[in-house]
Amino acid sequence: TVLNRCADALFELNELTEEGSKARKKD
Repeated sequence: TVLNRCADALFELNELTEEGSKARKKD
């Protein structure tokens, strides 16, 4: 469903953001 796609997109975005935060902390 559309809601499912939105949830998946948010989940992926959240994971990407967490990875970005970790990379920034390493810098």
